Amino acid sequence: MLALPLTGVATAVDIGDAKEGHFSNKKEVGSRLAGLALNDLYEKKSLCRSPQYAAHKIVGDKIIITLEHADGLRSRTPEIKGFAIRAENGPWLWADDVRLNGSTVEVRAHAIKTPAAVRYGWAINPILSLENKNRLPLRPFRTDREEGALR
Repeated sequence: MLALPLTGVATAVDIGDAKEGHFSNKKEVGSRLAGLALNDLYEKKSLCRSPQYAAHKIVGDKIIITLEHADGLRSRTPEIKGFAIRAENGPWLWADDVRLNGSTVEVRAHAIKTPAAVRYGWAINPILSLENKNRLPLRPFRTDREEGALR
């Protein structure tokens, strides 16, 4: 749907409640949606989109992820979490080395020498630790296409 003109998505996964199907902070969701409308329909330009996956490449034992809408990319938490990596047909392991470099993220799990895929925030109640300068969270993504969620 996002390929259609004048469409957008406001991430709300970071303001939800693991025990409740609906989020209680509806004002924040409304603010995020209003930002998209003001930017896209009324041309009041702003950083209204969450950072999102654009591309990745595998270099040695790490995966380098390029993001869009990542101005001022930073961690919300003391330690960057929420990334999982796997080798081809191997188990998913939590990344133990995550580094930010502008709008790219380098991800590594030292136990995996030849990574094949990475996921971020791929769970029912995900850990989201990255945001842009407007405090909008990195949208969950995955580079693989297999079924099932990381638990």
